[in-house]
Amino acid sequence: MKKKSTSQSAFFNLCVLIGLVVVLAGVFLALLGFGAFSNASAQVVKVSTPAVGSAAASASAAQWVWQNPLPQGNSLYGVSFVDASNGTAVGGYGTILRTTDGGQNWTIQSSGTTSTLYGVSFTDPSHGTAVGGDGTIIRTTDGGNNWVSQASGTTNALLAVSFIDANTGTAVGENGIILRTTNGGVSWESQTSGTTNNLNAVAFTDTKQWNSC
Repeated sequence: MKKKSTSQSAFFNLCVLIGLVVVLAGVFLALLGFGAFSNASAQVVKVSTPAVGSAAASASAAQWVWQNPLPQGNSLYGVSFVDASNGTAVGGYGTILRTTDGGQNWTIQSSGTTSTLYGVSFTDPSHGTAVGGDGTIIRTTDGGNNWVSQASGTTNALLAVSFIDANTGTAVGENGIILRTTNGGVSWESQTSGTTNNLNAVAFTDTKQWNSC
């Protein structure tokens, strides 16, 4: 009887040992899977949290940085080049991208708006105007380093803009809206288009000859 009890105890201990091995293996695989998921997520966005108690931590919370595709992933709706090297593209959520090497590299500029930007027009590397949703008009005189909001007088989306020089330009958009400026956007005047259809594009050949569709 004593020998049988010893055998039962040994068998019980073996079962317990096998159970522990199975549990530890499951925990290891779970942790391994979590690590793979974390690495996959890092391909899209990455969060950077400043050290607790640091000046950066007190100034701002964790920040997410876009990683793929670079330099950003918002849709782009308009582009304007003034020469083979200098160009600007605009798009969703106030996105503005700038290149000075013919598009080999693009840098993000701060537009100061989250409205979608549909059109942009530059007359030289410094002077440009972008238009977008809710009547948004923004203007730069330093190549996009600074963008300044301008009053359009409308809440209709502006879908395209065309300037023939630093001062004279026209913006068009929803419901047949046409806006005209002769002072670089300091003021915009509404013009009658004769249609309520959306105007999606505009192009000027001089101060008087233009087409819109």
